[in-house]
Amino acid sequence: MTKHVRFVYQYRDGSNYKSCDDLLYNNPSNREVDEIEDMIRASLIDSVWFVAHQIEIPELFLFNDGKTTN
Repeated sequence: MTKHVRFVYQYRDGSNYKSCDDLLYNNPSNREVDEIEDMIRASLIDSVWFVAHQIEIPELFLFNDGKTTN
């Protein structure tokens, strides 16, 4: 059983530049990591992609008004 789950995700732009982040979530149901991963993958676009603002996590962009955000 895991009390917390770490979600690691990455933004990649068309030029293959990348930005990564991670979030820590509580796991009050004490679900196994494999079960959580299966649930997440089932809701992704093509089992891989998601739109950050649609699932209410921080968006990772490399540039904002010409300035690097990381």
